[in-house]
Amino acid sequence: MDTLQVKETWKQKFFSTKGRINRLNYLLGSIALQLIASVAQFMSITALTLMGMDSAIIGGLLLLLIVALVLACICSGICLTIKRWHDLNKSGWYTLLCILIIPAIYIIFAKGTDGPNNYGPKPTSDN
Repeated sequence: MDTLQVKETWKQKFFSTKGRINRLNYLLGSIALQLIASVAQFMSITALTLMGMDSAIIGGLLLLLIVALVLACICSGICLTIKRWHDLNKSGWYTLLCILIIPAIYIIFAKGTDGPNNYGPKPTSDN
């Protein structure tokens, strides 16, 4: 193999903007974050129900936990998107364009740069 393979921990994969991420790992990471956000939505409904009953303190604490979880998902999604742009040899600032639908679709289907680029070695599928 001519490229350097780098193993990442889950913290580096989801909460770091360094390096690159390929299409498959980006898509799987995005799906995982959506599943976590769906669980958080269900938990928020439960928390609001508890707040309407006698368990207002438990519901309030649960809502604080949910807010932290959602903020972590947002930060992680931004980090994944920045790394995906890096795989396309573009600056992470292109993430701001993802509020438009075309760039958001583009990063899902565009093939990454072959070999190393300005942002690191080519990511592997087991990375």
